[in-house]
Amino acid sequence: MLLLLYILIDIRMVASVKSTIRTLYLHPEQDQVMIDEGYVTQTALRKFFRRGIYPSSKAEDTVVFRLSVGSGLHYLVGGTVWVNYTFKGVNPDTGLSSYGSSNVPIRLKVKLDHGHWKITDKHEEP
Repeated sequence: MLLLLYILIDIRMVASVKSTIRTLYLHPEQDQVMIDEGYVTQTALRKFFRRGIYPSSKAEDTVVFRLSVGSGLHYLVGGTVWVNYTFKGVNPDTGLSSYGSSNVPIRLKVKLDHGHWKITDKHEEP
């Protein structure tokens, strides 16, 4: 029974963190809301690389963003989540990728904060 509870908490943690990551990458205008509502710390947010860092990025580009299934380990009030992401800008006229990263592994430190998982640190493999 305890193993089942552990697995359920782990699944919930990974799903919650993936939802936060999706918002951070696809909706940067919500950064302050994500900080204010406790989904990410200011320090961790600065470590997310998004559209603005690519010199060839254009406002009309379509962003293609994908997350792997992910995995995690927790100790009830904190833990670590591992997930890979793909972030690409695609020119809508040509259909070609103009910038981005493929299958980038990231490790996120999280803590349980007021009923949801808050990202406190991020490490991205080069």
